[in-house]
Amino acid sequence: MSDTNDDHNDLFSIFYCSDSDDTQDADAGDPSPPPSTYPPLVPLVSVSGTAPLTEEDLQYGALTAESRDQSTADRIERVTSRYTWAELVEKENKTGEEKYVCRVLSNRRAAVNSRNNRKMKHDSLKSINDDLASQLSETHKNIAELTKARDEKDQQALTRDQDILLLETRLAEMETLFIETGGILPWPVGQLQSWFSSEAPLPEGEDGDNIWTDGQLVEFGEGSFLGPDMTQQYSTQMDYEQ
Repeated sequence: MSDTNDDHNDLFSIFYCSDSDDTQDADAGDPSPPPSTYPPLVPLVSVSGTAPLTEEDLQYGALTAESRDQSTADRIERVTSRYTWAELVEKENKTGEEKYVCRVLSNRRAAVNSRNNRKMKHDSLKSINDDLASQLSETHKNIAELTKARDEKDQQALTRDQDILLLETRLAEMETLFIETGGILPWPVGQLQSWFSSEAPLPEGEDGDNIWTDGQLVEFGEGSFLGPDMTQQYSTQMDYEQ
């Protein structure tokens, strides 16, 4: 039995199952089977080496592969019925069949580990890809929202500028209209100003006389008002009571 603390030899045995001693097994006492007993490989061409494979050749290859698989399964079953995997690896004097089974099982374990590692890497890469895709989708969503908000803001600014331009245009038209009709604009709120300028023509009556005296506005005193005949009238106590 090999030293269990010798990591190098154990690792070498697991992956290669080599044994420098080709003597017969101490337990079974059976000699190692010669390599010539292994089934031949399936030929790629017919026996002549030139003609393509015939139906008989294909059937022979299928039977050969099936028999080879069955032979391998029988060997594995015989060996594993006597030893565990750890015992088989640590066994020093292995028979040819035990070496063959150890090599097959090592290859299968390595293939399973490789497949599991590839699956783990694939799952990890898929998870990373999903996370990146989610972040990219969220980024596109944020960009779309920001673009929409900017477009709305630009539209509001454009509408405001158009409204201001429209008001300025109307204001200019009103100023032009007052100037053309001889009027002037009123003063700001809190100040009084004549609606007509002193140079503007005053309204005339039926006989051609000016309604307003000397071209000025009539000033009414307390309790006075303009009557139907455009003359100043004074209200009486009775008027107030009514």
